[in-house]
Amino acid sequence: MVRDSSAGGLTDLDLRDLTALGRIADLLFIGREGRTPGAARRRLRAGHGEEFLDHQSYSPGTDARLLDWRASARLPDPVIRRRGDEGASEWMVCLDNSASMAAPGPRRWRLALHLATAFLHVLLRHGHTAGLLAYSDNVDALCPPGRGEPQFRRGLAFLDRLAPPRAGAASTLSACAPHLRPRRSAILIGDFLMDGDLAVELDRLRASSGELQLVRISDAEDVPDLGRGPATIEDAEIGSRLSLSDGETARAVARRRLDELDAALVTACAQRRIPLTHCDSSMTWLACAVSHLRAASPPRA
Repeated sequence: MVRDSSAGGLTDLDLRDLTALGRIADLLFIGREGRTPGAARRRLRAGHGEEFLDHQSYSPGTDARLLDWRASARLPDPVIRRRGDEGASEWMVCLDNSASMAAPGPRRWRLALHLATAFLHVLLRHGHTAGLLAYSDNVDALCPPGRGEPQFRRGLAFLDRLAPPRAGAASTLSACAPHLRPRRSAILIGDFLMDGDLAVELDRLRASSGELQLVRISDAEDVPDLGRGPATIEDAEIGSRLSLSDGETARAVARRRLDELDAALVTACAQRRIPLTHCDSSMTWLACAVSHLRAASPPRA
């Protein structure tokens, strides 16, 4: 198990489930090529003239020719050598660290942390260089790109230290742009509840990066039951409040605003051919991750 976080983050994240996710990703990406230069797959195979990445535990069904017999003799279990060609692609997993990610409860943030861990695992398993970035209106924390098992351990420690503020931190997607580049692709995880021009923000990111992918996490309590009496809607990020005399009216206003934001996100991504996956915070991280990998996997070559 991954160590439990006191902030309610990386709880009950079973490494065996990560391994299962990696095998699913293997099946999805066999014989497929990336859709942009930044998403080109790094080939993993044994051979001459290729760079050593790291060791990985041997599992039934793996090509026995990849076994590292010398290293396996020193270890309790057999391991394989992972090698990759020099055309590595780079990825950043960008995690929304704004105040709305901690509202109305811990479920959204916990799922976001688990998804960031899952995507980091898959990217590193496939030989990519991958890093992590936490953003709100600025870049709040950065785990520079790296490779292999040491980078995964650094990523776990990085994610375990993160915690969004309870109020006051807005979300600005383009804050990630300085840490991207044409051959560095990005997966953004967040609720995408923002007042700015979403299309402009996405265009700024696309101009700075390779492939761009989004995972939106919603929560049923984004529109709470406000009853029939007077009610107030508050924006956790900017602190604005809207008071209405009737709770049902307030709920309708909040629902309409969320629907507008969601429709704008879907339209903007569709127009730019950006893969978008919508997950509810009640879903398991494994189901969300598999859903996104299926949606984002390129067509077979």
